Amino acid sequence: LLHRSEVLHFEGASHRIKYRETLFQA
Repeated sequence: LLHRSEVLHFEGASHRIKYRETLFQA
């Protein structure tokens, strides 16, 4: 199991990558 802080950090990084991908696609 991951610590909650590690899960939040991972989710934050994935959201940032998706946000960047949508910017490049626009």
